[in-house]
Amino acid sequence: MSYSNLLVDLPGSARVWVFAAEHGLNHAQQEALLGDVESFIPTWTSHRRRVRGAAALLADRFLIVAATMTGEISGCGIDSMVRAVHRGAERSGVKLASPLRVFWRTADGTVESLPRGAFRKLVRSGVVGPETRVFDLTVPALSNMRNGEFEKPMRTSWHAHVFRIPVEAP
Repeated sequence: MSYSNLLVDLPGSARVWVFAAEHGLNHAQQEALLGDVESFIPTWTSHRRRVRGAAALLADRFLIVAATMTGEISGCGIDSMVRAVHRGAERSGVKLASPLRVFWRTADGTVESLPRGAFRKLVRSGVVGPETRVFDLTVPALSNMRNGEFEKPMRTSWHAHVFRIPVEAP
């Protein structure tokens, strides 16, 4: 999956936040959630300075919010965005997942998630392995999304270290 066109109006240095839904979103939930977040973005400020932002939904499961401004976005500015996302999720009937869950793509392309302990059992049993595509909800910048660092084989992700998967040779 290519993310090169994601949020094209923002620079690669734009900061990214990833919110994952517990389950895949239907069309109505996607429209409602994205609509709520997109209506917040033009009003988004940090210490009375405008934040330039955008949002997108990926894989029917991940809400990506990206933003940039001159200087750093304050904690209060970030908090206001997080509140807007949570309000939108509540209004659209979307349950947001814990960021501590592991998200991966099954062989048939379905996005699944489990708590880390349950995912570790899948690793030990061989159900998932080095080539399993995992999602990194911690990508810091839009350039990382565009470079394919959001979804990649487990062997090239932080997941390899945490779940003791053989890593790619340098």
